[in-house]
Amino acid sequence: TSYAWNFGAGATPATATGVGPHTVTYSTSGTKNVSLQINGTGPTANQTVTVNALPATPTITAGGPITFCAGSSVTLSAPASSSYLWSNGATTQSINVTTAGTYTVQVTNASGCQSAASAGTTVTVNSAPATPTITASGPTTFCSGGSVTLSAPASTSYLWSNGATTQSITVTVAGSYTVQVGNASGCLSAASAATVVTVNALPAIPTITAGGPTTFCAGGSVTLSAPASTSYLWSNGATTQTITVTTTGSYTVTVSNAAGCTRTSAATSVTVNPAPATPTITAGGPTTFCTPGSVTLTSSSATGNTWSNGATTQSITVSASGSYTVTVTSAGCSSTSTATVVTATATPATPTITAGGPTTFCNGNTVTLTSSATSGNTWSTGATTQSITVSTAGTYTVTVGAAGCSATSTGTTVTVNALPTTPTITAGGPTTFCAGGSVTLSAPTSTSYLWSNGATTQSITVTSAGSYTVQVGNASGCLSASSTATAVTVNALPAVPTITAGGPTTFCSGGSVTLSAPAATSYLWSNGATSQTIAVNTAGNYTVQVTNASGCTSASSAVQSVVVNSNPAQPVITANGSTSLCNGSTVDLSSSYTTGNN
Repeated sequence: TSYAWNFGAGATPATATGVGPHTVTYSTSGTKNVSLQINGTGPTANQTVTVNALPATPTITAGGPITFCAGSSVTLSAPASSSYLWSNGATTQSINVTTAGTYTVQVTNASGCQSAASAGTTVTVNSAPATPTITASGPTTFCSGGSVTLSAPASTSYLWSNGATTQSITVTVAGSYTVQVGNASGCLSAASAATVVTVNALPAIPTITAGGPTTFCAGGSVTLSAPASTSYLWSNGATTQTITVTTTGSYTVTVSNAAGCTRTSAATSVTVNPAPATPTITAGGPTTFCTPGSVTLTSSSATGNTWSNGATTQSITVSASGSYTVTVTSAGCSSTSTATVVTATATPATPTITAGGPTTFCNGNTVTLTSSATSGNTWSTGATTQSITVSTAGTYTVTVGAAGCSATSTGTTVTVNALPTTPTITAGGPTTFCAGGSVTLSAPTSTSYLWSNGATTQSITVTSAGSYTVQVGNASGCLSASSTATAVTVNALPAVPTITAGGPTTFCSGGSVTLSAPAATSYLWSNGATSQTIAVNTAGNYTVQVTNASGCTSASSAVQSVVVNSNPAQPVITANGSTSLCNGSTVDLSSSYTTGNN
């Protein structure tokens, strides 16, 4: 019901009443002996309480300036302790700071007690300028002796990779150039992307080489060559390694190497002396003639002539075929005329014609005519072969040679006799009939006849199927073309029919039998019936003929005999007693016929 607390030496005792729990809180460090007496008389419970001291509030030490440019850092350190907790969550004694902010730290001692947070250390990170872009004032690849200006964007300060500190630099040396720019905070940007400057070497000064004298006559030429290079530009605009020069002038060449750098040669002078006027040749007559003949050729120049045949006179007389020119020379320069062609053609022997067969024949035949000359033939038909095949009447010649030097054969006459008119066959009756029949075919009156079956009479009698034509001959012995074919059709007879009886062919009067013919197109029975089957009830001999789809009728069938027997008189039955009787009794019945009873 009551409690008495004793907090040790120097502490004020306390009491409490009522049911607990009762709590005492200590806030000072040190070891305390606590005792509790319950109800004033009971036993005393003792408890030792230890309160550990907190570590001293730490002080942060910076390992360098706490204001710097982006990309740099500073190390912040706490005093030595058992463990650490920085405001950024780090748990090491030191932290490397790269971002702006206020940083504090708490330390924990060996008793596990954590200090108050240190005073804040403020870190300031100044931003760097944007990475600059270099601008080139022109191409960054150029030939030796050239330059390019590289510029950075406007800023507070500049630092180029070659050490320059101006906004722009003029570059004449090959290299890879970058720049950093600084701002008012003194921070430098990252280096720009590199601008590569390429300085290409110049080619050697070219020397022109002449392929011959550089002084020559008009119409001549000299080849000027530059040393091997990538490209060429001559003073006359040519772009090849060599040029052929035909005119007076001073020629230079500019060569380029693979980098496009150029050098120009010294000038080479070319002198072209004028040639004399080009001579013309005048012929004193036709330049094409038959041998023996000639023509006189005359140069337009009175002096300095040299002909292609070696003559040096102004005129020459030519009797042989050839191409003739004249060259006129004056002061070492010469001019040559165009060629004058002289054609001297030998007159050939007169050809003869040989016929390869009769030269008189019927129309539709031919004869081959052959020239005695193996080449150079021109026939009166225009053909130019050695032989021609002739099918029309006429007189034929052949000429050998050309250009007025030719010989023509005597004429060979070819006579072509006309053929008779194509005949028309006349049939003496139908050309379609049944086997055993015939038809007469006739040709029109003529000198001779030739039928397709080999007959040679004007008319033929045809009994078999076929296609028949005829040719007729005239007094010249020529056969006409074959007539239009006349088709003869011979239809086969049906097979001889066999009569089939539908039952006995001998029966009693009052009976009948069916007689049938095989299937056909039509029928004719000996009793005049025309159906396929007939019902017969009278005695007799019966035959049938059948007709097929071609209308041909067979021979009569074999005779089928039918016998009809007469019936006997009706029999009479006689009873020998009463025909009404009791079961178990009998009566005799007798027929009026003594035989044949059934």
